[in-house]
Amino acid sequence: MIDIFNNNLLRHNYQQKYCVFDFETECLSLFYNKPWQIAYLVSDLTQNYTLENRYLWWKNLKVSVGAARVSGFNEQLYKEKAEDPQKVLDEFEQILYDDSIKTIGHNVCQFDTYIH
Repeated sequence: MIDIFNNNLLRHNYQQKYCVFDFETECLSLFYNKPWQIAYLVSDLTQNYTLENRYLWWKNLKVSVGAARVSGFNEQLYKEKAEDPQKVLDEFEQILYDDSIKTIGHNVCQFDTYIH
C-alpha cells in the first residue's frame, strides 16, 4: 500500500521550485506553427519568484481566426510588446533546463513541449 502521508512527497517540500509554462501560437496545429507568446511562472509552494509574459516577434506571423479567438490575440498589443524570439528563448531555457526546478503544466506533454 502506498503511504500518502509520507513526508518525502513533493507536496511536503516547500522549498521545491516549479516552472509552469504555456505557449500561444498562430494556429492550432503541430505541423507548422510559430509561438507568438510564452508565459511562465517559477514558484515554490509558498511564493512566486519569476512571472513572465513575453511576446515573440515574427514578421510573417499569421494567427488563424480560431487561434486568435481561443488565445485572445491582440495584434496591436503584439506589435507593441514583441521581442526577439531567440532572446526570450535563451532566458526561458535557463529556467527550463535548471535541474533544481521541476517543470509542470496542464498542456506541456500534448502541445507546448512540441512547440518548444
